[in-house]
Amino acid sequence: MPPRHGKSRRAARWAPLWYLRRRPEHRVMITPYSTGLADDHGRWIGDAIVSYGPQIGIALRPGSSAAN
Repeated sequence: MPPRHGKSRRAARWAPLWYLRRRPEHRVMITPYSTGLADDHGRWIGDAIVSYGPQIGIALRPGSSAAN
């Protein structure tokens, strides 16, 4: 996809949620080119799991707060 067409949101944010919904026993690793981007995506995914987790049947481990 060309720049500015939503690759980060689709591939690094929504795709892990989609995958974990189907395979909650698995783990997902995202490897962006920078630490800041990894923290941003990790924090977004964690917040999304907290927000939407009960609706889609997934949850973070109790005490999990790492963004990266």
